[in-house]
Amino acid sequence: MVIDFRFIFGYCRVVDRLSFRNGELRSFIEQVQDVIGVETDKLGILLGLSGRTIRDWKREKFKPSKDYILKMSQLSGIKLPEYKILPAYWSNPKSAKLAGKRTYQLYGLLGTKESRSKGGEISWLKRKNDPDLWNKYTNPITKPVESEDLAEFIGIMLGDGGLTHFQCSIYLNSDTDREFADYVKDLINRLFKIVPKIYKHKKEKVLRVSVSGVNLIEYLTSKGLSLGNKVHLQAGVPSWIKSKSEYINACIRGLIDTDGCFTLHKYKVNGKEYCYPKICFSNRSEPLLGFVYNELKGLGLNPKRTFKYGVWLHNQNEVKRYLQVIGTRNYKPAIKKILGGVA
Repeated sequence: MVIDFRFIFGYCRVVDRLSFRNGELRSFIEQVQDVIGVETDKLGILLGLSGRTIRDWKREKFKPSKDYILKMSQLSGIKLPEYKILPAYWSNPKSAKLAGKRTYQLYGLLGTKESRSKGGEISWLKRKNDPDLWNKYTNPITKPVESEDLAEFIGIMLGDGGLTHFQCSIYLNSDTDREFADYVKDLINRLFKIVPKIYKHKKEKVLRVSVSGVNLIEYLTSKGLSLGNKVHLQAGVPSWIKSKSEYINACIRGLIDTDGCFTLHKYKVNGKEYCYPKICFSNRSEPLLGFVYNELKGLGLNPKRTFKYGVWLHNQNEVKRYLQVIGTRNYKPAIKKILGGVA
């Protein structure tokens, strides 16, 4: 077999990279997150990046791309600190390609989709063929009827949740979503009569609301959720939710309470400071973006697709109307300020 290393390693498009003084890039990105009100992973979704890339930039492990840094500034209104544009070939790509070829010759392709899938199947079969393990992962549940609570939970799962063969998990921010994590825990218990656990990540600002049970997974997949990566699958809202306006509103609430952010946009004109609220729903699934956009339009609101992966409500009165009609269970500081009035 002839290996075409151009296919494996590709030819990267040359992009401008920026260099900042020590600590200034991290400070800039943290200010952007504070203004927009999003954690690292959600900022990544909004920009079309992975959260890991942004974390690497904050740690100054790699030089950031000019396009994405400018987009952060545009999105938040935060002025860029002083920077230098690095030469096009400031690193040595030839050495990197040689090292990559040698690694491939020694070890082959590492961490392929096929190898990870095979490992998961082997692990699943071991559990299924072992009665003790199977009993451990088969939790009895109550199967609820279709309702607003169930539609809201589906929205939460489509936003920040994930399913494996035996586990259901929702990932939240440990700084801003602590109360909401308790709400999600109670919602799961109310729906399925099973008590999930909440885990705090040791290094990241992440809370994981998790519950195991094959019966639960089978039920959730029967209601329209899927195992695997929601972005790759381009997950959408189940048809039964679209059958009633109450279900639609509840599902939107679940989506925006997880993959949305409420932010207070501040700016100055002639020395006077102004402040008004915005809502942004960010996701990489086009069916979910389309659902939120169309249903907000159906409510008489005027959403905008300002960025590729985002749906925005820019108008202060529309944000307040959203909170009146749809509401929220995730009362972050920005929302409390909005509900309390904005100067």
